Amino acid sequence: MHWRYQLFCLRGRTGPGAWRAFGPALLGLALGLELVFGQAAASMLIALPDRFGLPESLIYLILVPGLSRLLACLPLLWPLWAVSTKRLHDLGYSGWWLLPVPFAPSSVLWFWVTALLAVRDGVAGPNRYGPALEASADEQMLELFS
Repeated sequence: MHWRYQLFCLRGRTGPGAWRAFGPALLGLALGLELVFGQAAASMLIALPDRFGLPESLIYLILVPGLSRLLACLPLLWPLWAVSTKRLHDLGYSGWWLLPVPFAPSSVLWFWVTALLAVRDGVAGPNRYGPALEASADEQMLELFS
């Protein structure tokens, strides 16, 4: 499978090797951007509790992390979603399970999902998302860039 298929198509399955080639790089870039946008979102939202009477815990635990992750992930959202969706398909899950991840109040969920996608073997044999993968994780990584 070609890298363009991995980054832009939501159909099919991909193994842990292909996900390891793209997933951590995209997540690392998103988290780096989150640091920048997190400060900007926090400074924009600092006046909300006074203006609208919102509790500060709502602002700092839900809105700031959610908005900063959304802003950081916007340019990377489709490629990250495509690679992770195909990886979830290989595990037998729908890609819709990724929807709450950017809005989680803690980055612990991000790291848990990353570990799950990078380490866990896919479903043996065909599933509703396609046939079983024949190549090993290392062969998949080599095939992507050849």
